[in-house]
Amino acid sequence: MVLTMPSPLPSSDLSRLTTAGVFLLLLIHLPPSLVVADEAIPEVDETEEADVELDEAALASAADVDEEEVTFPWLGEELYYSVRVNDSEAMRAGVRIGTMEYRGDTPYVPISGVARSRGFFDAIYPVDDRINVYLDPATNRPFRSEKRLDENNRFRTYDVDYRRHEYIAYVERFRRDRESTFQDSIPAETHNMISWLYELRRTDDIAIGDQFSYFIYDGWLLSRIELEVVAREDLLTPVGWFKTWRVDFERDILRSRRARRNDDEPPEPPEIIVDDEARHTGSIWFSRDQNMIPVKFSVDSTFGSGDVVIIRYVRGESG
Repeated sequence: MVLTMPSPLPSSDLSRLTTAGVFLLLLIHLPPSLVVADEAIPEVDETEEADVELDEAALASAADVDEEEVTFPWLGEELYYSVRVNDSEAMRAGVRIGTMEYRGDTPYVPISGVARSRGFFDAIYPVDDRINVYLDPATNRPFRSEKRLDENNRFRTYDVDYRRHEYIAYVERFRRDRESTFQDSIPAETHNMISWLYELRRTDDIAIGDQFSYFIYDGWLLSRIELEVVAREDLLTPVGWFKTWRVDFERDILRSRRARRNDDEPPEPPEIIVDDEARHTGSIWFSRDQNMIPVKFSVDSTFGSGDVVIIRYVRGESG
């Protein structure tokens, strides 16, 4: 069974402040205050496996591993967050992991995310965003992502197939009542805005001073997030106290240039150019245990600053 949750990101000034996709990308711009943990949380809808469309060219990027050796530690996990703007709750958001599924002999894990506006923000700029990600559990990298953005009564979608062995993202986009398809060049190790978190969470023996770097693409911008583990901190949340790792990050906006080659030559990695260095900065707090739960996000940008704090956690099958 495959899971579905509210969709991805906006681009007007206010949407930049309150978009759900920005939340899930850790690029939100908001400030906090405690939220009552038992308030209503966005529910996660379920869709049938028949609705899932996985691109054969993307599946060709799957890691070549023994099927019996493929595991994913967070199957069934659910995380719910409060997104705060100027001491007011702007949105509730959640992420849910499905069960291990197969397309032929290729395993994949469906991940669903949703964010919905609340209260005053819902009245002035309603948001109901959903994202589905289907990732390779052996590499934690996506085969496909689907974003459904409904923001301020404007609807758009971005479906991306990651043909990583070809260094290509194939994009189907719907916005302004128009459909379009195009390709962007991407590095082979490219993630989407959710999948990189699971690669980081699977890192063993984290220590202060460790550094990580991930390329991210979701159908509109190529970016790179650079992270460094900087401290051990105790953090109080509506769920209780957490012993955490504080990880600071910067996000660079990039563009890619496809390598020139003849038709009979194998594809090569694209050239990467930095367009906007450190457009966003902030911190993420992960629980200091085997689950590495993302407990809190704090982000600064040219549009402001803000926090996303965990309000409910459902442990996965093996967590």
